[in-house]
Amino acid sequence: MMTIPANTPLGRIPDAYSPSGCHSWLMLEHGKDRGKQLYYSDQVIGHGGKLQTLLFVHGNPECSCIFNKTISALNEKELPRTRIITFDHIGFGLSSQASRLMAPQDHAENLVQLLTHLSPENLTLVVHDWGGPIGLGALLQKPELLQSLVILNSSIFPLSGSCNYRTYPFRHLSWERMSHLVPDRHWGLFAAGAISSRAKSCRELLTGLLQAPFRHSITTYKDNPYVMQFASPNNVASSRYLARLSADWCDPERTQDSELRRFYLGLQSEVANYWGQSGAKIRVRLLCGEWDPLGNRENMQRWLEALPQLAGWMQFVPCGHFVPENYPEEIARIIYSLLTTSGVDG
Repeated sequence: MMTIPANTPLGRIPDAYSPSGCHSWLMLEHGKDRGKQLYYSDQVIGHGGKLQTLLFVHGNPECSCIFNKTISALNEKELPRTRIITFDHIGFGLSSQASRLMAPQDHAENLVQLLTHLSPENLTLVVHDWGGPIGLGALLQKPELLQSLVILNSSIFPLSGSCNYRTYPFRHLSWERMSHLVPDRHWGLFAAGAISSRAKSCRELLTGLLQAPFRHSITTYKDNPYVMQFASPNNVASSRYLARLSADWCDPERTQDSELRRFYLGLQSEVANYWGQSGAKIRVRLLCGEWDPLGNRENMQRWLEALPQLAGWMQFVPCGHFVPENYPEEIARIIYSLLTTSGVDG
């Protein structure tokens, strides 16, 4: 059995967590998480052509497993040589436990260290949820790496007053509200229930989320990483903090944290400068679920203003927040198209 160097609450590496033999950890050498172990998987699939890199960045309350179905679908395609990198943020999955409340800029700083360590080339960034601000925040420090961007229910912009995480789709049961209502001992069960839901309607989705902590016991999910990562109270606290930040998603005017405000403002000003019409003009795709506030046309318009070369907005129906869990084949098809065609959009 492989020894896990991180103090993750997962006692062992779950089956099919990532391809066999691809488990690694990076000891962080700088910053607030110095000395902690960041888990990552690094594999090469496909044949021929110039080596390209896919970097998947997860959000909350997930871990890198959220992309397993998409990666499996990619494995079934005839890809050129492609390096696939996934990793777990500190406080999630097989990485070290959180020791503080971590905001997106903290995770971005850790990702910068991983990028320095792995030196990826010809990079396609795939982001979900807070993975968007985290991934793009990290790459603002290495902008020359980015070639393509696939956005899955994510944004770096504030949401409007009429469509936000307080009101959409369930006014009284938003992620922010649930972060106050769900007990610590049920946080992992709630996360697993939300991620794995295949609801066909908003009502069915809501019912499933409310029932998940009561239908299952912790032993039922003993090998489920979404549950077990939250056997750590510190991980729960850090995950709850991200859930509460979602109420004022990427809004620099609504945070009292000066460091977080600078991070948001930097994202909203520099992404267009580096990669938009006057910058490198990376290729961009946007895929969203209809029940998610980040899946509305206003969010798409904000992305278009920053990155006018955005080619194609796909909205999945029915679908909530966890697009990678529900539509992995469609995501794999979009990624495959980016990897096997060349040129600049827009």
